[in-house]
Amino acid sequence: MDDNVLQKLHPCIVITGKGFPDVSTRMMVRQLWCTLQIPILALVDADPHGIEILSVYKFGSKALSFDAHRLTVPVIKWLGVLPTDINRLSISHDQLIPLTDRDKCKARELLERPYIKITGGLGTRDRDHAIPGIQGRDSSSFFHFLRVSCRYLSSCEN
Repeated sequence: MDDNVLQKLHPCIVITGKGFPDVSTRMMVRQLWCTLQIPILALVDADPHGIEILSVYKFGSKALSFDAHRLTVPVIKWLGVLPTDINRLSISHDQLIPLTDRDKCKARELLERPYIKITGGLGTRDRDHAIPGIQGRDSSSFFHFLRVSCRYLSSCEN
């Protein structure tokens, strides 16, 4: 990672699920959390698909809901740039791309999930930051997300 992010977060374990989290990765993250009692942070894109990835780690998938007790990490926190950070970080509009129809469909689907709709299950902080990005009030996602988020992370103090 750029800007010595790993040195600033040291010691840490970095795991990539290569997109949508598979069962083995989710099981391993759950086991690390249960065994080591360490904080679990998810660095995901600030768009509906990133929010879905975070939700799968936190609540499980629809297909494997019967096995959620073995695959979820209910204390996972969203790390990185949030949709509401666009103005705060002075990210120029030429670094943003509009949500696609697929993104908007995913956003509507996420808003109907019981853990977001009823309980605000992303957590108040995460929900409040995510919802503007997926309800269309801020219909953009990050084009240069990793460059922006690495700079953002590397400027934070431990």
